[in-house]
Amino acid sequence: MKRYLITGASRGIGRAIAEKLAAPDLTLLLHGRDTVALAKVCKKVKSRCAHVVRLIHDLAIPSGVSDLIAAVGNDPLDLLVNNAGIAVVKPFGEITTIEWEQTLGVNVTAPFLLTQRFAPEMPPGEVLLISFRLPRRLGSPIGAPTA
Repeated sequence: MKRYLITGASRGIGRAIAEKLAAPDLTLLLHGRDTVALAKVCKKVKSRCAHVVRLIHDLAIPSGVSDLIAAVGNDPLDLLVNNAGIAVVKPFGEITTIEWEQTLGVNVTAPFLLTQRFAPEMPPGEVLLISFRLPRRLGSPIGAPTA
């Protein structure tokens, strides 16, 4: 049985990936912070998968990442999709230190820690990182996540 972990699976690109990958020989481990949206995704793909696991963890904080790692468990993953991301949409000079730290936590630190933990036991080339674009000018709002 294959095991795929998709972070940020409650909407957008993560949801689309979950819906596309759903298959009878698969356990989908779907992560998100929005419990209602993630429940809808899980319900939509459940009939097409062997098993669906809903994982609610805040990747902006270290304990959220470690709790997600613990919840995924020790069985190897076959695919890791680091899709979770946040964007602070306001002028660069108005971004607070807390917002900056949360952005780095979700967009940089969490994918690093998840990849560091799970990639060594995975088939080569089975880690996907969905990134975001930074604006061309520092006065512009931070860009939305993109593939």
